[in-house]
Amino acid sequence: MKHTLKLPLIIGVAGGTSCGKSTIVERIIENLDANAKQSGRQIEIVHLSLHSFYRELSNDEKNLAKEGKFNFDHPDQINFELLVDTLQKMIDGKSVEISKYDMISSSMIGTDKVEPAKVIIIEGILLLYDERVRKLLSTKLFVEKNAESRLRNRIDTYMRDYHRNPLSIIRQYTEFVKPAFEEFCRPTKKYADVIIPRGADNHVATDLIAKNLQQKMILFN
Repeated sequence: MKHTLKLPLIIGVAGGTSCGKSTIVERIIENLDANAKQSGRQIEIVHLSLHSFYRELSNDEKNLAKEGKFNFDHPDQINFELLVDTLQKMIDGKSVEISKYDMISSSMIGTDKVEPAKVIIIEGILLLYDERVRKLLSTKLFVEKNAESRLRNRIDTYMRDYHRNPLSIIRQYTEFVKPAFEEFCRPTKKYADVIIPRGADNHVATDLIAKNLQQKMILFN
């Protein structure tokens, strides 16, 4: 069966906490940019995070979050309807307002206006959870990394970037993050078109994915 490619290409990147999703996205973008420049082309790329589609927390919930006692990894925390509406508008060539999420305060701090682009890359733990979202994705990636490495990475990142207490990080991971991963995130691996083992350490996979996307882009020129 012949598949008809359509612009924009929407690439979804899912996987557990601190598995290397952001790094992989950055490498794919770098490769796409480099390949495009070599060909004398320019590619419009937008990078989105599922964090921008969190629901707004109450003050009590924000206080719980500071102590590592709030579950951010449950599907109920994501406004999937807003995500679907936003992606559909971008598919239709419309500009959109994307909320800016602050990890330290666990709240939205304004918005950015995002213009339409040929490539939209969005990442998030539960990105493949909602069927409506999956139907809008051109390519679905799932990043794998062993649990011990993901926990170490999470502790390092949350202490360094978000000034979190290590005990609260471990508590939140044990009570909420790990169980939510097993119940809601890991099962979505079956929807992925490509599974990337070893997380951000897998340079070969990211290079191949970027080359594949570049070949698809060439078909539109």
